[in-house]
This record gives sequence, structure tokens and C-alpha cells, in this order.
Amino acid sequence: MTVHRFTVMQRGERDADGYRAVCRELYDLDQSHLRWRRDMMRRGAVVLVALAMVLVAVLASRAAGNYPDSALHRWFDRLASHKGLCCSFADGESVADVDWDTRDGKYRVRLNGQWIVVPDDAVVTDPNRFGPAVVWPVFSDDGAGHRTLDFIRCFMPGAGS
Repeated sequence: MTVHRFTVMQRGERDADGYRAVCRELYDLDQSHLRWRRDMMRRGAVVLVALAMVLVAVLASRAAGNYPDSALHRWFDRLASHKGLCCSFADGESVADVDWDTRDGKYRVRLNGQWIVVPDDAVVTDPNRFGPAVVWPVFSDDGAGHRTLDFIRCFMPGAGS
């Protein structure tokens, strides 16, 4: 195996074997090319990571039921409580684990900072394929921009509850 040694010398100097050294300009040119390649590879890696993040976001939104052709979307369209189809009159809102619980055998959900007891006929009994708890509140608007909760159309406890 041959080991090549690259020695940087100033123009006009000679190495131990008597050969004229590679001039500093060629060395600097080579180093700038290497820096350029390294920078391009870093930029390419950043672009690939960004594209991967966009792809994951798109796939996650499709899986979450945001698109009509996803299986979860069709499942949400068929969800119902004893009050009827959940998505027919109200939009569902995902509920964090700290914003719903049970007390005295009844589900409760925190809406607008207040704990509301969920009526038994609003509880969805189908298994939760979405994951987090979801509530379908129906609000009325008083015309001045204040929303008042009329009733809870559906409530689906979080998966694993």
C-alpha cells in the first residue's frame, strides 16, 4: 500500500527529494472545493430532512382523517351516540388527557375552563380508533361574539380508557 504524503510548501521551495512543492494557490483551491462540497452536502441534508418532515406531516394528516379518502375519515363520518351522528351538526374537538375524566361514574370534559358532565346518551360506545378523547359540543352565538354551550352531542373517551 502506498501512502501519499501531501506537504504544503511555499512557491519555489523544494522537498527532500528535490521536487518542486505544490504551490499554495493549488492547495487553497483544493481546500475551497472541499469546503464547497461539504457545504453542499450539509444543505442537501437539510433539504432532505425538511422534505421528510413535510411527507410525515402529510401522511399523518391523511391518517388523522382530514381527507375524504382516508379510512379514518369514513369512520368519523359513521360515529354516533344515542343523540345521532356526531359529525353531522358539530365539529369534534380533540381533548387533552387533563381535560377529561370520570367522577361518580360519569364522564366530565373541560370546555371553556368549566367542567361539564357528559350526558350518558352522548357517550360514543364504539372503540376509539383515533387515540385522544374527542368531544362534539354544540354552541350558540349571542350575536356579540360570545359562544354559549347548548349541549354535548357526542363524547368519545380516549383510547385505552
